[in-house]
Amino acid sequence: MYLVKFGGSVLTNKETIKSQKGKKIFYRDRTARLLSELGPIGEEFILVHGAGSFGHPLAKKYKLKDGYKKESQIPIVAKVHEDVRALNLSIIRAMGEIGIPAASLPPSSLVEFSKGFLKELNTRPFRHHLEMGVVPVTFGDVVPDTSRKFGICSGDDLMMHLAKEFKPRIAIFVTKVDGIYTGDPKAGPSEFIPEINENTIRLIQDSKDDVPDVTGRMKRKAKMMLSIAKGGVDCVVLNGLERNRLRKAIEGRKVKLTIGRGKK
Repeated sequence: MYLVKFGGSVLTNKETIKSQKGKKIFYRDRTARLLSELGPIGEEFILVHGAGSFGHPLAKKYKLKDGYKKESQIPIVAKVHEDVRALNLSIIRAMGEIGIPAASLPPSSLVEFSKGFLKELNTRPFRHHLEMGVVPVTFGDVVPDTSRKFGICSGDDLMMHLAKEFKPRIAIFVTKVDGIYTGDPKAGPSEFIPEINENTIRLIQDSKDDVPDVTGRMKRKAKMMLSIAKGGVDCVVLNGLERNRLRKAIEGRKVKLTIGRGKK
């Protein structure tokens, strides 16, 4: 089996939030194309997706990642739940339209945080659906936190813990860039990093753009890649905007990407 995460910036337009307050844009055609690169391969997989413009702006504005501070946050928690489920439903529908049976597994019912960190993930529903031939689909969400009332569980958090539990042959992060760079290639000179290890991870500097993101950027992703790789799973970051790059990576063909090699 394999594990794949569609980044929120691939599925939605997070940029609109800077100038068009509250507007949520879902890239339906792009999502359908990426899903088509998964379906015909004939191997079981788990899909994780980010929240993008459906989750990050409100979560950042009301500081949900830091847990409960005041009562006015509670309606916002409910609204974020509603919004990210709307995105998830769009993805589930898109999967059904191309013949991939899928089931939504909301983290708020499966995950428990403590002090801002993932403490427990119930994997039984994932295993049950895989045994039935149904693809489990989970996503970044607001989840219960035993010490802070609630917190933000990112898609990256889920990828790390699912990789530990299921030991897939590969874990794939689908983004808008070719892989990990030393800096933001749009902001100035930066060097592409083909392989993440203890030495190359020190070279990474995160960008300082103002697109809302409450779950960390590339340096955090690189650290998670390294953690997944240390558990024995090959972990890659690749560009989902390039047609068939995802399919080729799943098939083991050579494409441009950044890899963290699993320690066997």
